[in-house]
Amino acid sequence: MKHVSNHCRRSGSWKFLSFIAVSLFTFLLTACQNGTFQIVQGAAPPELLRTYTNDCSYGGLIKSIEALDLSTVRITLCRPDAALPAKLAYPVFAIQDSDYLNHYKGNSLELSRVPNASGPYRLLRYDPGQQIILERNPDYWGVPPKSQKITINWYESVISRIVLLRNGQTDAIDSLGANFLPTLETFTDISPIYQSALNVTYLGFNNRMPPFNDVRVRTGIALSLNRPRLLAYGLASDSILANQFLPPAMNLGYTPGLNWLDYSPKEAQDWLKQANFDWNQELVLVYPSNPSLDAPYVEMLAQQIKLQLNSLGLKVKLLALDSAAYSQVLRNGNAPLFLATWSATYADPDDFFSRVFIHEATSLGDPYPELTGLIQQAAQTSDPQERQKLYDQINETIIKLVPAIPIAHTNGIFAFRNTIQGQRIGPINENYEEMRSVNGQIRITQTREPASLWPADESDPNTLRVTRLLYSNLVEYEPGGTNIRPGLAEAWEANPEATEWTFYLRSGVRFVDGSTLDANDVVATLSAMWEESNPNHVGRSGRFEIFQRFFGAFIPQAQH
Repeated sequence: MKHVSNHCRRSGSWKFLSFIAVSLFTFLLTACQNGTFQIVQGAAPPELLRTYTNDCSYGGLIKSIEALDLSTVRITLCRPDAALPAKLAYPVFAIQDSDYLNHYKGNSLELSRVPNASGPYRLLRYDPGQQIILERNPDYWGVPPKSQKITINWYESVISRIVLLRNGQTDAIDSLGANFLPTLETFTDISPIYQSALNVTYLGFNNRMPPFNDVRVRTGIALSLNRPRLLAYGLASDSILANQFLPPAMNLGYTPGLNWLDYSPKEAQDWLKQANFDWNQELVLVYPSNPSLDAPYVEMLAQQIKLQLNSLGLKVKLLALDSAAYSQVLRNGNAPLFLATWSATYADPDDFFSRVFIHEATSLGDPYPELTGLIQQAAQTSDPQERQKLYDQINETIIKLVPAIPIAHTNGIFAFRNTIQGQRIGPINENYEEMRSVNGQIRITQTREPASLWPADESDPNTLRVTRLLYSNLVEYEPGGTNIRPGLAEAWEANPEATEWTFYLRSGVRFVDGSTLDANDVVATLSAMWEESNPNHVGRSGRFEIFQRFFGAFIPQAQH
């Protein structure tokens, strides 16, 4: 049962009266005539939902999700995870009204017909295959959006999107490559806007394969590379120099003022001589022949690395592999020297460091204990200041050990008509709700049609862009940034071990259907993703890919 506010009228004023438990019964104070009150037996308070397991051997991260009261939710974990808020801020974890979720049995397509949202916008019209029109949500709990309407359509062709923008038929387009920047510069009423990167392209060493098992060789090669020149001649203008593994957009984890090893050919030769480097050996550099969108110019980069190392007397052979062969070689740890790109899903340093140096570190050879120990400690530390101190040590340790060489972060590119103001494009979201236009409307043309309008079982950015405008999360990323701010939870806290997270919900939040938010909504929404036997564990495909990626595994059967 949902919590419903009850009111009493006396002398023309309304007052809120709460449920009061007396012994085994609950009584409700109600008003009677002549301004006097009587006590009558009322409805029992709503049952508080709880989903839990006493056995964490199922392999996932979550131990329990429970409503402590109607405004408080606690998530208990099987092991520490300081990145939990950053994960829950991802658009997939939008909160749905539990009654609405139960009514449509968790089916994404059914839930999409009339999205029961609590976000800045609500659905006005959906013409499948053509467009989606959103209008300002008058009951939104947060700052009202600047624009009254947002219209979203889609064209896969970049050229088609640019033509629409040039002709004034849309206000914003995304997913542009740097090769289109010269075209955009010819339009006086259109401006490119860069999307800050959440990725890193790096040169990795397999320390199980000589000569890369010697830190002096790895350091020597690092000093041999003129990375700004690599950027200028091996990458496009949408890339920025990586001075650390984390991009500057990561406020937590990035160490201001810390830079990678400077280019120094003389020092490079000294380090290699100390290691008794064999100048006659051939170094094989592996890279993908069909790279990802985050590193489209990797072949040019490989050629530039070869040229620079050749100029110092090192012999390099390039080996381009198709994506399947490339992935297998790295996964099996058979590439001695390789170019790779890691793109984080959520904005937390652990999604860089744990992934690259622990979970998917086979390509780098044997683990580096002094590095992995710090990474694991940071992942288990809930206090942000203490975490930052650990990440400062991690960044310095990477420079000391040189397991890999960070080269570049590749930004995304959007383009806007100059009639739109206030854009902030971040690695996770765009601030469309804060943008302004002369007529109070914004038209967006993206790559593809949303797969659904309920995000729990989605991962496509085109889908999540729309659903983020419709729904709200417990916590959320600042528009255009990576900092976490309050969402449906106005505050939260963790125990020192980062295994117990408590979220305090804001009051007065309403869904489009008029129902009010309570803690049971949060438990029902997250449990539907976590528990395979939950009647609402349906979604669109039933894969719940992001949930599994973030939390490790589903639980076959939880307790309630």
